[in-house]
Amino acid sequence: MTSKTSCFDHAIFRRSLRRTLPLWACYFLFWLFILPGDLISFNYQPEYYDSLTGRLCERILTFCTVGTLLSALIGLLAAWLLFSWLFRANTSYFYAGLPVRREALFLSNFFVGLLMVTLVNLLTALTAYCVTLLHGYPQLYACACFFGTSTLSFVGFYGFAVLLAMIIGQAAAMPAVYVILNFTSSVLYYSVQSLLSEFVYDLFMMVAVPLAFVRGGLLGAGMAIAASGLLDFLFIHLFYHHRYGYTLRLQQPFYFVAQGALLVLLVAGTLSHRVGLLHLPVPLWLPSVLVCACSAGLAIHYLQRRTGLWQKIAARFHRHAKP
Repeated sequence: MTSKTSCFDHAIFRRSLRRTLPLWACYFLFWLFILPGDLISFNYQPEYYDSLTGRLCERILTFCTVGTLLSALIGLLAAWLLFSWLFRANTSYFYAGLPVRREALFLSNFFVGLLMVTLVNLLTALTAYCVTLLHGYPQLYACACFFGTSTLSFVGFYGFAVLLAMIIGQAAAMPAVYVILNFTSSVLYYSVQSLLSEFVYDLFMMVAVPLAFVRGGLLGAGMAIAASGLLDFLFIHLFYHHRYGYTLRLQQPFYFVAQGALLVLLVAGTLSHRVGLLHLPVPLWLPSVLVCACSAGLAIHYLQRRTGLWQKIAARFHRHAKP
């Protein structure tokens, strides 16, 4: 008759939980004071914001970055405490001599950190959602993003720290290697990102503008700057769509096409006037100024619809005008 093999030991789980309980208590109190405390002290008067719901969502989403950074720290501390028995020979022999499988020894310790951080992040997200719900502006999406970002970040950092603890097996070397490798990966990522952005846009602009100026004068330089702006727009849109799932709204392509049509009209009119195909009874600068004024008016109209620009300016002058 075959016996059931368990990959989880309740005694090891309870012992590891008791040893690391102060860490989880400090972690929970930190989030309880930071995120729900910030939402409680938030000014919920709508007249101070263009969109109170949007501002509140952005405020919660900013804590996703804090959660990622804190996950790196808490993942290192949790792995160091839960697998510290690997750092000394006598404790390693003691645990290896227990009548439990190696899988049970690993999973029982690993699940302590995973379950406790998941529970703390879930309680923090639910508390933040309840605070916003009581004020009449529920933010389920933002709170869910905070929970998912913080938890998944912890899984990555915690798993990497546990792997280093099992490979290195030294109390002082393991945190040092953890910090060095994480710092190196971050520096490498931002270096490649910065290099690509410089190569795609800035380098193109630095090469294209002088060459276009030599070949076509100020008109050629202006066309090169416009082409660089178009390339920058396409690059940023593709990057944000791939990274964050960002998509353009219907009004944004309309304004982009309108501005592009004004640019094409201005360039075509200038070239036609230079080659003699277009004869104007007025100086060339006058219709150019009119086209630029239309472009500026279109941009101001878009800003007014999206941000309430004139209301903000008028409110600021109104406050300063009061005695």
